[in-house]
Amino acid sequence: MKAALLLLEHADEPGTYLFAKRHEDRESLPGCWSLPAETVEPGESPEEAAVRCAYEELGLDLDIEDVERVEQHTFPEHDKTLYYFVARYHGEPRIREERELTEVERYTLDTFFERYDDSDIGHGLQYLRDYNGKLR
Repeated sequence: MKAALLLLEHADEPGTYLFAKRHEDRESLPGCWSLPAETVEPGESPEEAAVRCAYEELGLDLDIEDVERVEQHTFPEHDKTLYYFVARYHGEPRIREERELTEVERYTLDTFFERYDDSDIGHGLQYLRDYNGKLR
């Protein structure tokens, strides 16, 4: 499986990003905090999936030029490749899929990782936390 994960930075608050809490009924990572993410569909680029994710999950309109791929990581134990993107957004996100997400919060990366531990977050965020600091 391939997925696009978005580090959505608020244009008026540089360094603050959106984090989403997954619904308890989700098959994958129920009740965990994660980055907004979408599966890359057949025939779709990871960049296109990132743009679709912003709109479908949060009602944010991004253009393909707005998303910058900053990292790619494969988790062999989960048979997953995650593509990390950074994009700036304007306006306020709104949860469009209530069976997918229950909350959206905005934090700096440091504040988020001080507040939540591994039992609260998905493996994509755990990797981001342990990443070499390129995004901080």
